[in-house]
Amino acid sequence: MVRFFSYFFAVMALLTLPLKSYGQDNKTVYSCDPEINEWVKANLDKIHKMSRTEWLLLDEMKGRAVFAAFTPQQQQDFWQTKIKEVLALDWKTEERTHIQKLGNFFKEHFFIFSNHSPESEKVLVDFCTKWASEAKEQLGWDDKIVYAIVMSGAKVLDTKGNLEPLPQRSK
Repeated sequence: MVRFFSYFFAVMALLTLPLKSYGQDNKTVYSCDPEINEWVKANLDKIHKMSRTEWLLLDEMKGRAVFAAFTPQQQQDFWQTKIKEVLALDWKTEERTHIQKLGNFFKEHFFIFSNHSPESEKVLVDFCTKWASEAKEQLGWDDKIVYAIVMSGAKVLDTKGNLEPLPQRSK
């Protein structure tokens, strides 16, 4: 199961990064869907002012592309806000402490949002893999709870890991 989390976190790290190998120009790719990619490019100014609350109104595909277009500060704020939302739920003291550890990591490691290097990805994957393993072994959490907190941007509704569904993509 630890391998699953290592793999999943590596995939998650890659999915949250923009495909910016071409730099900050017209060739930057935020989504493999051409329609979404063009929408993001046309709305970058608006996106760079977008809050997590506004992000939650987007469908999953557009949301991923928008997150990729967020500034590093927006990405950090996004996760800090999500952790605050999660902490507002009715957790046991040990669970709350463990969730706060995740929030502290995101707060103290800004470089994972601003420096998408293999080294920063490794720091993220290593921390999250350990965090998830500890949650399962020490707190008895299942994959659903871990996924809800650290692998999904959606709003966590309860301590069982139920998520508020993101809007469906309209054609």
